[in-house]
Amino acid sequence: MHPLESIQAGGQAIMKKIILFLLLIAVIGFGVGWYTLLPGLDVFLEKGKDVRNPRLAYNGAWGASMDIGSSRATALFRALTAKVGLGANSSDEAIYWLAIKDKNGERLTGGKTYEVRFSQPPAINRTAGFWSLCVYNSKDQFVPNPMKRYNLGDRSPLVKNADGSFTIYVTPRQPNQIHNWLPAPEQKEPIMLTMRMYAPLPEVLKAPGKSPMPEIIPMNEAAN
Repeated sequence: MHPLESIQAGGQAIMKKIILFLLLIAVIGFGVGWYTLLPGLDVFLEKGKDVRNPRLAYNGAWGASMDIGSSRATALFRALTAKVGLGANSSDEAIYWLAIKDKNGERLTGGKTYEVRFSQPPAINRTAGFWSLCVYNSKDQFVPNPMKRYNLGDRSPLVKNADGSFTIYVTPRQPNQIHNWLPAPEQKEPIMLTMRMYAPLPEVLKAPGKSPMPEIIPMNEAAN
């Protein structure tokens, strides 16, 4: 195996554990934030061996289950889905992308500024579907903010560049481009981004790892 392939395989294995772990802890019922249990990842995964097999897609900093909400999932994975998101759509109806790290592999953290850069809008059927980006705090809750803004997406008045690209600013401080601002926690706590793609195009379902996804870029002007 080429050294680069070995590195990529290792990264995918870690992402797979993280995604499954986030689902698993919701079922186990811990009353603390999901981030506090990351050091015990392998231990807790031992309780969910049956969910190691679902098809998982990886795309940059993002990961998603392609079996959620479908008959392809194992009995335990279906139970996890019922606990975490009862009524979750199958991947041909919606893909739920998760990210807990930036493009450099560093943990996403409150109190900092991130630019989520889209080279183009997510590949969805614009007539039948929509997409949205949300940020969750360490308690897996939306971030309280004066604007009461908890997501941005294709139905938001986003300011875009002439070529169709655009940037969403995940930060606790109001940026110059307020229409593209997704408020994040001021506290230095782990955060998670979720991008939902409803009615993804066939090419995304065929090769989700190759579909254009936004980069999550940490900025030097991060809030302290």
